[in-house]
Amino acid sequence: MSLLGRRWTKNLFLALGCWLWISTPAWALDTVVLKSGDTLRGEIKKVEKEVLHFDTDYADEVFKIKWEKVARLESDHTFLMEVYSGRRYTGVIQTDEEPKEAAPMMVTANTGDQEVPYEDLSQLQAVETSFWSRFDADLDGGLTVTKANASRQFNLGAGLEYFSEKNLLSERFDILVNTQGNEEAEIRTDRWESKTQYRRLVGEKWYAITNLDLLRSSEQELDLRTTVQGGAGRFLLNSSTEHLSLAGGGAWTSERYEDPETPLTNSAEAWTGVEYYTERLRIADFSFTYVVLPSLTRRGRVRMNFNTELKFNLPGEWDFKFRLYNNFDSDPVVEGVPRNDSGLVTSFGWEL
Repeated sequence: MSLLGRRWTKNLFLALGCWLWISTPAWALDTVVLKSGDTLRGEIKKVEKEVLHFDTDYADEVFKIKWEKVARLESDHTFLMEVYSGRRYTGVIQTDEEPKEAAPMMVTANTGDQEVPYEDLSQLQAVETSFWSRFDADLDGGLTVTKANASRQFNLGAGLEYFSEKNLLSERFDILVNTQGNEEAEIRTDRWESKTQYRRLVGEKWYAITNLDLLRSSEQELDLRTTVQGGAGRFLLNSSTEHLSLAGGGAWTSERYEDPETPLTNSAEAWTGVEYYTERLRIADFSFTYVVLPSLTRRGRVRMNFNTELKFNLPGEWDFKFRLYNNFDSDPVVEGVPRNDSGLVTSFGWEL
């Protein structure tokens, strides 16, 4: 290529780059107007715990602004929005040019162009058109060593959640390995659990629910317990910082034990459960679930599952957790095994 040709090509690429930079539409950036009169431009990430998370190019960390200090938002992006009544919408933010006091900012849902007052928003989550953008994930783990009785405990957990306007799909996997003693006389117990849950929201308060729970517990000589649950639930309390729900239905459980001579056990069960979650502690989140499963095919047998967690929010996306669990079986199939499988787990985690 001649010298003139190379210069022409270089100038062409330079001009093209300048044109792309100048022609980038202004609406590619979101705008936050505070009640103090300050204006920020960047990217709206989410609103949760009554705090707006806002990312800018001129700051290394995401801005966290109290929701009550925000006067209005301006964005052409799509958001998944939840109001205090629990109803969810997918839509865009529509802002009037007049001041907020004279014409409150409205949220326009894609379905039916329903308008929602700005003040009614409890949660806001930026979403894209791609399927993978609607996933949240977290990972945590811990290691505890006690010299006195040569005890070592290792735990690892991971969670994945998909959300949309009407659907919520979550998967949680936890593994726990505990050893005690030396190599000559070592006692080892291991436990792993997988919980898959799907909820379909029906109206503002009700939802259909399906669970698939898998559990292995050497403490109860349980090789694998598979429980499939189906039913319905209702939110008794649902806001941006806490929710309380009650659900129930039917279940089918299949149990295989470590002793090959113990036959495979199948049973039908009813179930009812309560779930509570709160972020009102500010520096920590607290949750618990309690499920009771009375057997319909084995008279007198009742199983109960209890889980509670206290998660301390650390700077960035890190956290520290205390989790207490207990699985109770009033009439174990294998004689002599403990009726309770319980433990306390501490872990250090990261939200992706």
